[in-house]
Amino acid sequence: MISIIVCSKYEQLATAFTDNVAATVGVEYELIHIDNSKQDYSIFSAYNEGVKRSTSPNLCFVHEDVLFLTPDWGKKVAAHLTNPQVGIVGVAGGDVMTPVPTGWYALNYSMHLVQSNNEGTESEHLLYPVNYAEQTRSVVLLDGVLLCMRKDVFEHIQFDEQLSGFHGYDLDISVQSIVAGYKNFVMYDVLIEHFSKGMFGWNYYKNLIYITKKWEKHLPLFESSISQEEQERFMQRKSRWLVRLCKVLVRAKVPYTEIHETMKYYTGRVGSPWDKVKLFMLPVRVWLIRVTSKIRKKLL
Repeated sequence: MISIIVCSKYEQLATAFTDNVAATVGVEYELIHIDNSKQDYSIFSAYNEGVKRSTSPNLCFVHEDVLFLTPDWGKKVAAHLTNPQVGIVGVAGGDVMTPVPTGWYALNYSMHLVQSNNEGTESEHLLYPVNYAEQTRSVVLLDGVLLCMRKDVFEHIQFDEQLSGFHGYDLDISVQSIVAGYKNFVMYDVLIEHFSKGMFGWNYYKNLIYITKKWEKHLPLFESSISQEEQERFMQRKSRWLVRLCKVLVRAKVPYTEIHETMKYYTGRVGSPWDKVKLFMLPVRVWLIRVTSKIRKKLL
Protein backbone atom coordinates (compact mmCIF):
# COMPACT_ATOMS: atom_id res chain seq x y z
CA MET A 1 0.00 0.00 0.00
CA ILE A 2 1.08 3.59 -0.59
CA SER A 3 -0.15 6.90 0.84
CA ILE A 4 -0.18 9.62 -1.82
CA ILE A 5 -0.06 13.03 -0.15
CA VAL A 6 -1.02 16.16 -2.07
CA CYS A 7 -1.10 19.74 -0.79
CA SER A 8 -3.67 21.39 -3.04
CA LYS A 9 -4.68 24.98 -3.61
CA TYR A 10 -8.17 23.72 -4.49
CA GLU A 11 -10.96 22.29 -2.35
CA GLN A 12 -11.11 19.25 -4.64
CA LEU A 13 -8.34 17.52 -6.57
CA ALA A 14 -8.72 17.58 -10.33
CA THR A 15 -10.50 14.56 -11.78
CA ALA A 16 -7.73 14.17 -14.34
CA PHE A 17 -5.25 13.68 -11.49
CA THR A 18 -7.34 11.30 -9.37
CA ASP A 19 -8.35 9.20 -12.41
CA ASN A 20 -4.74 9.02 -13.55
CA VAL A 21 -3.55 7.82 -10.13
CA ALA A 22 -6.25 5.16 -10.01
CA ALA A 23 -5.38 3.94 -13.50
CA THR A 24 -1.61 3.80 -13.07
CA VAL A 25 -0.59 3.22 -9.44
CA GLY A 26 -1.00 -0.57 -9.61
CA VAL A 27 -1.17 -1.13 -5.83
CA GLU A 28 -3.60 -0.47 -3.01
CA TYR A 29 -3.39 3.22 -2.14
CA GLU A 30 -4.93 6.07 -0.21
CA LEU A 31 -5.08 9.59 -1.58
CA ILE A 32 -4.55 12.15 1.20
CA HIS A 33 -5.74 15.56 0.02
CA ILE A 34 -4.56 18.46 2.18
CA ASP A 35 -7.02 21.20 1.27
CA ASN A 36 -5.00 24.41 1.28
CA SER A 37 -7.50 26.54 -0.62
CA LYS A 38 -7.63 28.95 2.34
CA GLN A 39 -3.82 28.88 2.73
CA ASP A 40 -3.98 27.51 6.26
CA TYR A 41 -0.81 25.50 5.69
CA SER A 42 2.73 25.96 4.50
CA ILE A 43 3.96 23.09 2.34
CA PHE A 44 5.98 21.95 5.38
CA SER A 45 3.02 21.77 7.76
CA ALA A 46 0.75 20.32 5.05
CA TYR A 47 3.10 17.44 4.35
CA ASN A 48 3.65 16.73 8.06
CA GLU A 49 -0.13 16.67 8.48
CA GLY A 50 -0.35 14.25 5.58
CA VAL A 51 2.08 11.91 7.31
CA LYS A 52 -0.07 12.00 10.47
CA ARG A 53 -3.15 11.01 8.45
CA SER A 54 -1.41 8.26 6.49
CA THR A 55 -1.87 4.56 7.22
CA SER A 56 0.60 3.09 4.71
CA PRO A 57 4.26 2.16 5.32
CA ASN A 58 5.16 3.98 2.07
CA LEU A 59 4.61 7.68 1.42
CA CYS A 60 4.50 9.64 -1.83
CA PHE A 61 4.50 13.46 -1.73
CA VAL A 62 3.57 14.80 -5.15
CA HIS A 63 2.46 18.01 -6.83
CA GLU A 64 -1.10 18.12 -8.11
CA ASP A 65 -0.09 19.29 -11.60
CA VAL A 66 1.40 15.97 -12.72
CA LEU A 67 0.32 12.84 -14.55
CA PHE A 68 1.92 9.45 -14.01
CA LEU A 69 3.00 7.88 -17.29
CA THR A 70 4.36 4.56 -15.98
CA PRO A 71 1.93 1.67 -15.40
CA ASP A 72 2.22 0.11 -11.94
CA TRP A 73 4.49 2.90 -10.75
CA GLY A 74 3.47 2.24 -7.15
CA LYS A 75 5.00 -1.24 -7.34
CA LYS A 76 8.26 0.20 -8.63
CA VAL A 77 8.39 2.82 -5.88
CA ALA A 78 7.69 0.16 -3.24
CA ALA A 79 10.47 -2.03 -4.65
CA HIS A 80 12.98 0.82 -4.38
CA LEU A 81 11.94 1.51 -0.81
CA THR A 82 12.54 -2.07 0.33
CA ASN A 83 16.24 -1.24 0.58
CA PRO A 84 16.73 -0.04 4.19
CA GLN A 85 19.56 2.28 3.08
CA VAL A 86 17.17 4.28 0.89
CA GLY A 87 15.94 7.53 2.38
CA ILE A 88 14.06 9.32 -0.41
CA VAL A 89 13.50 8.60 -4.10
CA GLY A 90 12.35 11.07 -6.75
CA VAL A 91 12.66 11.94 -10.43
CA ALA A 92 15.13 14.84 -10.41
CA GLY A 93 18.15 15.68 -8.28
CA GLY A 94 21.77 16.70 -8.02
CA ASP A 95 25.09 15.65 -6.53
CA VAL A 96 25.89 18.47 -4.09
CA MET A 97 24.47 20.80 -1.48
CA THR A 98 26.71 23.85 -1.59
CA PRO A 99 27.54 26.25 1.27
CA VAL A 100 26.05 29.07 -0.84
CA PRO A 101 22.42 28.89 -2.06
CA THR A 102 22.49 27.36 -5.56
CA GLY A 103 19.56 24.91 -5.76
CA TRP A 104 19.63 21.16 -6.39
CA TYR A 105 21.09 21.39 -9.91
CA ALA A 106 24.57 22.75 -9.08
CA LEU A 107 26.47 19.56 -10.01
CA ASN A 108 25.76 16.54 -12.24
CA TYR A 109 22.01 16.83 -12.15
CA SER A 110 19.94 13.69 -12.73
CA MET A 111 16.47 13.87 -14.30
CA HIS A 112 13.82 11.54 -15.65
CA LEU A 113 10.54 13.32 -16.33
CA VAL A 114 8.48 14.97 -19.03
CA GLN A 115 8.33 18.74 -18.57
CA SER A 116 5.37 20.64 -19.97
CA ASN A 117 3.51 23.82 -19.14
CA ASN A 118 0.14 25.40 -19.77
CA GLU A 119 1.37 27.80 -22.44
CA GLY A 120 0.96 25.39 -25.35
CA THR A 121 4.65 24.66 -25.83
CA GLU A 122 5.81 21.16 -26.66
CA SER A 123 6.56 18.67 -23.92
CA GLU A 124 10.20 17.72 -23.38
CA HIS A 125 11.45 14.39 -22.05
CA LEU A 126 14.34 15.26 -19.77
CA LEU A 127 16.75 12.36 -19.35
CA TYR A 128 20.07 13.08 -17.65
CA PRO A 129 22.66 11.66 -17.73
CA VAL A 130 21.98 11.17 -21.44
CA ASN A 131 21.19 7.54 -22.33
CA TYR A 132 21.33 6.50 -18.68
CA ALA A 133 20.21 2.86 -18.49
CA GLU A 134 20.20 1.99 -14.76
CA GLN A 135 17.02 1.97 -12.64
CA THR A 136 18.34 4.48 -10.08
CA ARG A 137 21.15 6.98 -9.57
CA SER A 138 22.40 8.12 -6.17
CA VAL A 139 22.13 11.88 -5.48
CA VAL A 140 22.25 14.28 -2.54
CA LEU A 141 19.34 16.61 -3.31
CA LEU A 142 15.95 15.87 -4.85
CA ASP A 143 13.40 18.14 -6.50
CA GLY A 144 10.06 18.23 -4.73
CA VAL A 145 7.77 17.45 -7.67
CA LEU A 146 7.82 13.83 -6.46
CA LEU A 147 9.31 12.56 -3.18
CA CYS A 148 8.75 8.99 -1.98
CA MET A 149 9.96 7.41 1.24
CA ARG A 150 9.08 4.89 3.93
CA LYS A 151 7.06 6.12 6.87
CA ASP A 152 9.63 4.74 9.31
CA VAL A 153 12.13 7.23 7.92
CA PHE A 154 10.00 9.90 9.62
CA GLU A 155 11.24 8.62 12.94
CA HIS A 156 14.45 10.47 12.03
CA ILE A 157 13.36 13.31 9.74
CA GLN A 158 10.37 15.58 9.16
CA PHE A 159 9.50 18.71 7.21
CA ASP A 160 10.83 21.78 9.03
CA GLU A 161 7.88 23.95 10.08
CA GLN A 162 10.21 26.77 11.08
CA LEU A 163 10.09 27.53 7.37
CA SER A 164 7.01 29.10 5.80
CA GLY A 165 5.65 29.21 2.27
CA PHE A 166 6.22 26.62 -0.43
CA HIS A 167 9.93 26.63 -1.20
CA GLY A 168 12.95 24.65 -0.02
CA TYR A 169 11.11 21.77 1.64
CA ASP A 170 12.69 19.35 -0.84
CA LEU A 171 16.27 20.51 -0.25
CA ASP A 172 15.91 20.50 3.52
CA ILE A 173 14.33 17.04 3.74
CA SER A 174 16.96 15.70 1.30
CA VAL A 175 19.79 16.92 3.52
CA GLN A 176 18.03 15.57 6.61
CA SER A 177 17.91 12.16 4.95
CA ILE A 178 21.63 12.19 4.11
CA VAL A 179 22.67 13.45 7.56
CA ALA A 180 20.52 10.73 9.15
CA GLY A 181 22.57 8.13 7.30
CA TYR A 182 20.30 7.31 4.34
CA LYS A 183 20.91 7.61 0.61
CA ASN A 184 18.69 9.46 -1.87
CA PHE A 185 18.03 8.30 -5.44
CA VAL A 186 16.55 9.45 -8.72
CA MET A 187 14.37 6.73 -10.28
CA TYR A 188 14.63 5.93 -13.98
CA ASP A 189 11.83 3.37 -14.11
CA VAL A 190 9.08 5.80 -13.04
CA LEU A 191 8.10 8.58 -15.43
CA ILE A 192 5.77 11.52 -14.74
CA GLU A 193 4.69 14.55 -16.73
CA HIS A 194 4.91 17.87 -14.91
CA PHE A 195 2.83 20.80 -16.15
CA SER A 196 4.47 23.84 -14.57
CA LYS A 197 7.86 25.32 -13.82
CA GLY A 198 9.20 26.67 -10.54
CA MET A 199 9.05 30.30 -9.39
CA PHE A 200 12.32 31.72 -8.07
CA GLY A 201 11.57 34.98 -6.30
CA TRP A 202 12.71 36.38 -2.97
CA ASN A 203 10.62 33.91 -0.97
CA TYR A 204 12.45 31.04 -2.68
CA TYR A 205 15.91 32.44 -1.90
CA LYS A 206 14.94 33.47 1.62
CA ASN A 207 14.13 29.84 2.44
CA LEU A 208 17.24 28.65 0.62
CA ILE A 209 19.39 30.98 2.72
CA TYR A 210 17.77 29.68 5.92
CA ILE A 211 18.42 26.07 4.88
CA THR A 212 22.02 26.74 3.91
CA LYS A 213 22.70 28.38 7.27
CA LYS A 214 20.89 25.57 9.10
CA TRP A 215 23.18 22.92 7.59
CA GLU A 216 26.37 24.93 7.15
CA LYS A 217 28.48 22.69 9.41
CA HIS A 218 27.76 19.77 7.03
CA LEU A 219 28.40 21.70 3.80
CA PRO A 220 29.50 21.16 1.13
CA LEU A 221 27.73 17.82 1.03
CA PHE A 222 28.76 15.70 -1.98
CA GLU A 223 27.35 12.48 -3.38
CA SER A 224 29.67 9.68 -2.28
CA SER A 225 30.93 8.84 -5.79
CA ILE A 226 32.37 12.33 -6.33
CA SER A 227 36.16 12.05 -6.04
CA GLN A 228 38.19 14.31 -3.79
CA GLU A 229 39.81 15.82 -6.87
CA GLU A 230 36.44 16.62 -8.43
CA GLN A 231 35.23 18.09 -5.15
CA GLU A 232 38.26 20.38 -4.97
CA ARG A 233 37.75 21.52 -8.57
CA PHE A 234 34.10 22.21 -7.87
CA MET A 235 34.87 24.22 -4.75
CA GLN A 236 37.10 26.52 -6.80
CA ARG A 237 33.88 27.94 -8.25
CA LYS A 238 32.94 29.63 -4.97
CA SER A 239 33.45 33.12 -6.36
CA ARG A 240 31.06 32.33 -9.22
CA TRP A 241 28.41 31.25 -6.70
CA LEU A 242 28.66 34.63 -4.98
CA VAL A 243 28.33 36.47 -8.30
CA ARG A 244 25.32 34.39 -9.27
CA LEU A 245 23.71 34.81 -5.84
CA CYS A 246 24.02 38.58 -6.13
CA LYS A 247 22.42 38.54 -9.58
CA VAL A 248 19.46 36.38 -8.60
CA LEU A 249 18.77 38.44 -5.49
CA VAL A 250 18.79 41.69 -7.47
CA ARG A 251 16.59 40.24 -10.21
CA ALA A 252 14.22 38.91 -7.56
CA LYS A 253 13.80 42.55 -6.40
CA VAL A 254 15.22 41.86 -2.95
CA PRO A 255 15.74 45.05 -0.89
CA TYR A 256 19.34 46.28 -0.97
CA THR A 257 19.80 45.94 2.79
CA GLU A 258 18.91 42.24 2.52
CA ILE A 259 21.26 41.79 -0.44
CA HIS A 260 24.12 43.45 1.45
CA GLU A 261 23.64 41.36 4.59
CA THR A 262 23.37 38.15 2.58
CA MET A 263 26.45 38.84 0.47
CA LYS A 264 28.42 39.88 3.55
CA TYR A 265 27.45 36.65 5.34
CA TYR A 266 28.47 34.30 2.53
CA THR A 267 31.56 36.26 1.53
CA GLY A 268 32.79 35.95 5.11
CA ARG A 269 32.40 32.17 4.98
CA VAL A 270 33.44 31.11 1.49
CA GLY A 271 34.84 34.19 -0.23
CA SER A 272 38.42 34.91 -1.22
CA PRO A 273 40.24 38.12 -0.23
CA TRP A 274 39.32 39.49 -3.68
CA ASP A 275 35.64 38.71 -3.02
CA LYS A 276 35.88 40.69 0.20
CA VAL A 277 37.31 43.65 -1.72
CA LYS A 278 34.44 43.41 -4.22
CA LEU A 279 31.96 43.56 -1.35
CA PHE A 280 32.83 47.27 -1.01
CA MET A 281 31.73 47.73 -4.62
CA LEU A 282 28.37 46.04 -4.04
CA PRO A 283 26.23 49.19 -4.55
CA VAL A 284 27.76 49.68 -8.00
CA ARG A 285 27.31 46.00 -8.89
CA VAL A 286 23.66 46.03 -7.79
CA TRP A 287 23.03 49.16 -9.88
CA LEU A 288 24.66 47.61 -12.96
CA ILE A 289 22.64 44.39 -12.62
CA ARG A 290 19.41 46.37 -12.34
CA VAL A 291 20.25 48.46 -15.42
CA THR A 292 21.26 45.47 -17.55
CA SER A 293 18.14 43.57 -16.45
CA LYS A 294 15.91 46.45 -17.59
CA ILE A 295 17.72 46.60 -20.93
CA ARG A 296 17.36 42.86 -21.40
CA LYS A 297 13.61 43.02 -20.72
CA LYS A 298 13.17 45.78 -23.30
CA LEU A 299 15.03 43.74 -25.93
CA LEU A 300 12.97 40.60 -25.36
